[in-house]
Amino acid sequence: MPTPLLIIGVQSLLSFIAFGLIARWYLVPWLSKFSLEDRLAALTWLHVFRYVALTGLLPGQVSADVPAFALNAVVYGDTISALLALVSVILLRARTPGAIAMAWVFNVVGLLDWAQSQVVGVSAQAFAYPAGASALVYAFYVPLLVVTHVVMIYWLFSHRRSA
Repeated sequence: MPTPLLIIGVQSLLSFIAFGLIARWYLVPWLSKFSLEDRLAALTWLHVFRYVALTGLLPGQVSADVPAFALNAVVYGDTISALLALVSVILLRARTPGAIAMAWVFNVVGLLDWAQSQVVGVSAQAFAYPAGASALVYAFYVPLLVVTHVVMIYWLFSHRRSA
């Protein structure tokens, strides 16, 4: 019988492949018609909802056996990323000076949050505990977020080179 980590890993890998192809074939070509600020804002909206991780602190949503340090790292990291995403969207839409810098901050923090969540989650063996519907977040929403981060970082680097 496969381990929970293997199952989540396979599901996540398939989601990464699917979202990567969707981004490459449809999303990037379509959004490339818009200004950098509008492209970034459109993809950043997906991250504004990362506050959904706060659900992990509600009773019965995540196994009480999940180490608190691992749960807190995910919950608070995602919530901070969500707030940075919201600020970034607002600044990008308003074309405020510093909006591109804020997009950099949000993307770097968001990707680092994902990376540290992976390390903490695996080291705490968080996938060995009952996760309920949260498993869908790991297998579906997280790969979507990472793919959009990669696309936005690519655009930010490309913009920087052309500027």
